[in-house]
Amino acid sequence: MTRLLLTGSDLNLEQVWQTSLRQVSVELSETAAHAMQESRAYIMGRVTDGDVIYGVNTGFGAFS
Repeated sequence: MTRLLLTGSDLNLEQVWQTSLRQVSVELSETAAHAMQESRAYIMGRVTDGDVIYGVNTGFGAFS
C-alpha cells in the first residue's frame, strides 16, 4: 500500500480520492503536526481570554 504523507501544503484531489478508496495509508508529517499544535494553542489562548471568534465560540451550522 502506498503511503501518503500529509504536509499541510500539497494535498490534491487525486490523493483525497485514493484515500477514500483506501488505496493509500495516511501519515501526518512532523511539520504539519507542529503547525496544528501551534494553531490549537493560539485558538485555546484566545478562547481562554474570552475573545469571540466566529465559528469557534459563536455557533454556526451544527454548532448553533
